Amino acid sequence: MYDLVPISDLPNRPHSVKIQARFIKIWDAMAPTSPAIWHRGCVLIDKHANVIQAKVPNNIYQRLVNVIMEGRVCEIGPFSMVDAPAKYRTVPGNKMISFTRQTVVTPLSAPDLQIPRYYFRIARLQDVGTEITDPNDVIDIVGRIAGFSPIKHIGQDNRPIRYMYIADERGHMVQVTLWSQFIQLFDVAVLHEESKKEPITVLCNSLTVDDFDYMYACKPYSASKFYFDKEIPEIAQFVASLPQALPPIVLDTNGPPYDGVPANNQIVQAQQVQPEKVTVSEFLAVEVDPYSTQQYHIVATIADLDNRYRLELKIQDPTGTAKINALGRVAAVITGKEASTLAKKNGKIQYEAPAELLTIIGKTFAFTVLPKESAKYPG
Repeated sequence: MYDLVPISDLPNRPHSVKIQARFIKIWDAMAPTSPAIWHRGCVLIDKHANVIQAKVPNNIYQRLVNVIMEGRVCEIGPFSMVDAPAKYRTVPGNKMISFTRQTVVTPLSAPDLQIPRYYFRIARLQDVGTEITDPNDVIDIVGRIAGFSPIKHIGQDNRPIRYMYIADERGHMVQVTLWSQFIQLFDVAVLHEESKKEPITVLCNSLTVDDFDYMYACKPYSASKFYFDKEIPEIAQFVASLPQALPPIVLDTNGPPYDGVPANNQIVQAQQVQPEKVTVSEFLAVEVDPYSTQQYHIVATIADLDNRYRLELKIQDPTGTAKINALGRVAAVITGKEASTLAKKNGKIQYEAPAELLTIIGKTFAFTVLPKESAKYPG
């Protein structure tokens, strides 16, 4: 006999327990260096809204392929517990379930159990990047689609990518990099026409966060999903917060199609505001307005740097010292290489600053910067 336990009470050796949970997401986990499917990844949720990641090895999945389905509630057990992946962890927790040859999966009547259908960890667009302490974390965001870039092809394999710009009700915007199969999920011409009637809201689930030059950029991976259902509470809440009149989706834009939304909810087109020339101490004294796009021009010398996750610079002038983050092509202007390239050696993260970075210490640059809530970062 197996004891029925909630996900939150799973022991490290759960050979005598079982759970009742819904498969809220299933995906093909790809091998890092080949197109082969490594295993099937899953997210399970129980009636207490506890969640856990699970993996189903290929040979086990073939036996259960007609039982394991997204949305289905099942009784599952026995199984083993293993360490959760260090990268791309879809839900909190250091452990995950691994299905074994002994695992039995039995479908149950979902209405009787009242198990949630979704699990999200929504990040505010203005906080994307600033609250990400581990570059391997994944996040969920919700917003209206503001624009799409043209499709371009990159790399030796000529892989197609397209940028989608997601905006919130106050005009904060995040870039989502769509690649390969994710491009096909969005019929941009149809969405553009529909957005003339009402904003198109999307919930992006399980995105990674990348450094960028002018805004934080998110990108999907194999476990990512995109939701449009207005019955999902998080989407319904966002739709209710939107102003009455919003511009349609902008197609073939080469940058974020910013449209400011001030407090009175009257849409205004962004105006070109010239950066204000300030000293470091004057910049540090600026009162941060999270909805402002005002940038500041500083001439300062790089005194020190940290390149563990992005190029963080300590700059100074005769009036004071500040820390700023130089991301993506901004870093490339200073060093000749992007921060992500400089931070890696032979494909691996290196924590000691490379020689190319050390040469910029003591040099003076003109920075155009944008203040944030928790610190001062480049715009």
